[in-house]
Amino acid sequence: MAGHDRYVADLRALLGSVMADRGLPSGLTCHPYDLCTELIARELGVVVTGPDGGPLRARLAVEPDVSWRATPTRTFAVS
Repeated sequence: MAGHDRYVADLRALLGSVMADRGLPSGLTCHPYDLCTELIARELGVVVTGPDGGPLRARLAVEPDVSWRATPTRTFAVS
């Protein structure tokens, strides 16, 4: 893992209600199957969490929209 990024996140799923309020389509979002490499990232020391910093919880199905964030270490995750 190169480690160039201090923070990576996909928060598009959180914008669904905002987009709907504006009369816009929600667009593409991340789904549970998009997170298939999460275990590899965790094994390399990356901290992968939900958008609120808590555990990432996503029902394993094709329908749910998922938001997540990742940081290289716990130090960055809590700051």
